[in-house]
Amino acid sequence: MIFVKKTLVYLSVFSILASLLSIHASAVTIYDGAFGYDFDTLAQEALLTDYKGSDSDVSIPAYCYGVPVTVVTEKAFQNNNSIRHVSFSSSVKTLRSNAFQGCTSLQSVKIDNHITNIGESIFRDCSSMESAIINANVSAIPKLSFYNCTSLKSVSLAESVTSIGYGAFMNCSALTEINGLENIESLEEKAFYQTGLQTVTIPENLTSIPSESFANCVNLTYAELPVSISNISETAFNNDSNLTLGVYKNSFAQQYAEDNDIPYIIIGGVKLGDANDDDIINIEDVTFIQRYLAELETLEGIYFKAADTNQDGLCDISDATNLQMYLVNYKIPNPIGEVIYLTSGKSL
Repeated sequence: MIFVKKTLVYLSVFSILASLLSIHASAVTIYDGAFGYDFDTLAQEALLTDYKGSDSDVSIPAYCYGVPVTVVTEKAFQNNNSIRHVSFSSSVKTLRSNAFQGCTSLQSVKIDNHITNIGESIFRDCSSMESAIINANVSAIPKLSFYNCTSLKSVSLAESVTSIGYGAFMNCSALTEINGLENIESLEEKAFYQTGLQTVTIPENLTSIPSESFANCVNLTYAELPVSISNISETAFNNDSNLTLGVYKNSFAQQYAEDNDIPYIIIGGVKLGDANDDDIINIEDVTFIQRYLAELETLEGIYFKAADTNQDGLCDISDATNLQMYLVNYKIPNPIGEVIYLTSGKSL
């Protein structure tokens, strides 16, 4: 009897809506238990628009009166304080903007790859959320998706995600772990503003870091920048006082670090004694030091440090002598040939 009743309601709803050919979707909300739906009469799909329940574990249904539920609409669960966990049936394809905004008890979320569209501010202000697994088949994490999720500790992004929108993780002060960044090709402003990230490796496909992308990340101590980077906003790492950048020698990132007085290390380093930077320690390095002393060559930054073979903070004739002794296998106390790193943007 229950099934027959539901079927009759379904047929009744669609017979009425089908007669209104100028109307694309129903303006009448139909409830099935705690869930409220609108129906798209042309697409033959149900849109979940409201939830009046108080369950802590919520599973989005696959069907309403035999019609597949494909969309969770704007603000459908907004400010619901009961939900702790939510799961989505395989029929659901779209989560629209603000759908779960302000669900302050929501602790975790997993979005599987049957979902192909996510709206802005989807989990904004979910202050109890601790983890998010985004396996959705989407190319972007939209604007303000996890804004102000202050308990969020870990995020996993699908391989399909190549873009992170404006302020997507802004104010996620507990966020220390994010997996999947290696596929990112573009960031928008404040993407990780004021997060708890401690280290970050910028992916090789990224060419630009916009303003305040990692600003006010007080725990950020190391950011590794690839050679692909060709544009970094002056405020990209603003007020990250403990930050050291990992850069490739002669890269745009190295110049950025020097221009903004940010400590950095050269990724891969340089061998102590390799004054001319050819990755070989030989008599040519002795000659290069001598030419430097004659003001015929320049030595700056890590190359100055490499030429300082006795590690006394100077580059003088004693360094050339020290290197000559090394080349004739004379035992010396300095680790010539070992890789060294520059730990400051200024010459040492």
